[in-house]
Amino acid sequence: MKQIFLISLLIAMLLPLTISCGKDEAEQPSEQKNNQDGQGGQDDQGDSTAPIIVTVDENGNADGGHHFVNIDGESFYIDKIKYSVTDGNLIVTGYDKDTFAGRAKIISQLNYAGHELHVIEIGEYAFGECTVLTSVTIPSSVIHIGYGAFEGCTSLTSVTINSNSIAAMNYSNSPNLREIFGKQVKSYIIGEGVTKIGEWAFAYYTGLTSVTLPEGVNSIGRYAFFKCTGLTSVMTPSSVTNIGESAFDGCTGLTYVTIPEGVTSIGKSAFQDCKGLRSVAIPSSITSIGNSAFYGCMGLTSVHITNLEAWCKIAFEENPLHYAHHLYLNGQEIKDLVIPSSVTSIGMYSFDGCSGLTSATIPMGITSIGKNAFADCTGLTSVTIPEGVNSIGEMAFYGCTGLTSVTIPSSVTSIEDLVFYNSKGLTNVYCYAEKVPNTGSGAFDNSTIANGTLHVPSSVIYTYRKKSPWSGFRTIVAIQ
Repeated sequence: MKQIFLISLLIAMLLPLTISCGKDEAEQPSEQKNNQDGQGGQDDQGDSTAPIIVTVDENGNADGGHHFVNIDGESFYIDKIKYSVTDGNLIVTGYDKDTFAGRAKIISQLNYAGHELHVIEIGEYAFGECTVLTSVTIPSSVIHIGYGAFEGCTSLTSVTINSNSIAAMNYSNSPNLREIFGKQVKSYIIGEGVTKIGEWAFAYYTGLTSVTLPEGVNSIGRYAFFKCTGLTSVMTPSSVTNIGESAFDGCTGLTYVTIPEGVTSIGKSAFQDCKGLRSVAIPSSITSIGNSAFYGCMGLTSVHITNLEAWCKIAFEENPLHYAHHLYLNGQEIKDLVIPSSVTSIGMYSFDGCSGLTSATIPMGITSIGKNAFADCTGLTSVTIPEGVNSIGEMAFYGCTGLTSVTIPSSVTSIEDLVFYNSKGLTNVYCYAEKVPNTGSGAFDNSTIANGTLHVPSSVIYTYRKKSPWSGFRTIVAIQ
C-alpha cells in the first residue's frame, strides 16, 4: 500500500506553498505558467499527487502541455527538469539553471521512441543550490534520493512525497526535507517494493509514532530510526534479516519489539537507550547480536527466547542485554538455569539483572566468568562454579543479595574486584583452591562474611586466615 504525505511548513500561507490547480491557473499563458512552476504539464489537474506520464511523439512533441527537449539522446529536459537514462530507467540529474523557478513536479514515466522509461531516482545534488525551488512533488516510482539531492534549496518549504521514496533517503541527503518531515509526520506506511530502509532514513523524526514496513524489506540500515523519541511501535515483516547498528538507538518511547524469525543479526547499539522498552522477543535464527545492543534499556523486564543453547552462545559472547529481569523460554520463565554443555564461555553482562533466576548450573568446559555476568541477580540463592574456571570477572555476582552459598573450584586463580560485593545473604563459601586466589579489592565488601563460614582444604586453613579479604570470615574450617 502506498501512502503519500503532503507536508507544508507554512500552513498559514497555504496558497503560496501548495500546488494549485483549477480554472484560474489553467487560463494562464503557457510560457507564464512555465516561468512560475518550472514545468508546463497540465495533465494532472485536480490531483497534485497523480502520477505524471509524459508521451513524446517522433517529432519531439510532448502531450499534456509538457515541454520536452532532447539534449543528447540519453538526457532530456522535461518541464525544465533534467532526466538521464541509466540501465533502462530515468534518473533526475539536474534542472535548467537559467529558466527554472518555483515548483517542481517530477514525472513518473516517459514514453519515448518506443520505450517506457520509469523515473526511479533523484540523483546526487540533482537540485543542489536551487534557491528558487519552493516545492517539489516526488512520485511513487522514486525509490532512492541521492546524497545532497536538495542541498542548499533554501526556499523549499512544501513537499509531496510517497513513503517509498522517504524510506530510501539518507540523513545527510536533504536536511531541509527532514525539517519538514521530522516534526510533523506521525505515521508512515512504507509502500510495497521497498527492500531496504536506508541509513539515517528517519533519524531525528521526533514526531513519528509508528511505522509499518512492508513484506519484502530485508534490511533496516544503520541509524535508520535514530533518536525517534516519539516512536512507540514498529511493525517488522518476516522478510527482515538484518537490523543495523544503532537502528533504534535512543527511541525512548519504544515499549515493545518483536524481532521476526529470519533475522540473523542485530547490530551494535541497535536498541541502545530505549528506556521505555519493556519486552523483547529474540528468534532462534539470530546468530549475532552486537555489543551494547540493548544497553541503557532500564525498563526492560523480560526477554523471550526459543532456543536456550543458541541464545547462550550469543549472550555469553556478545553481552547484548544488561537489564532483563526475567528470561522466558518458549513462554515459561527460566528460574533454575542449566547452561548447555556446548557453551564454552560466559561473557560480560550475560545475565546481569535477571532477578527471576534462583539457581545457575554452569557446565564443565567454561574457563572464565565475565564481568557482571550475574550482577544483581537478586533471586539467585546458590551457584556452583565448575572445575576448569580460572577467573571470575569483576562484579560477576555483584548485588546478589539472595546468594547464600558459593562453590569455588581449585582451578580458580583470580577473583577480580567487587565480585561478591553487596551479597548480604552470603553465609557459606566453599573454596577448593589450595593456593589462595589473587583477589581484587572489595571482593566481599558490604557482604555478611563476618558472620559466615569459609570452607577450604585443611592444609591451607592457616594461609587463608592470614590473607585479606578471606581473613574476614568469622569461621574458617576444613572442607568435609
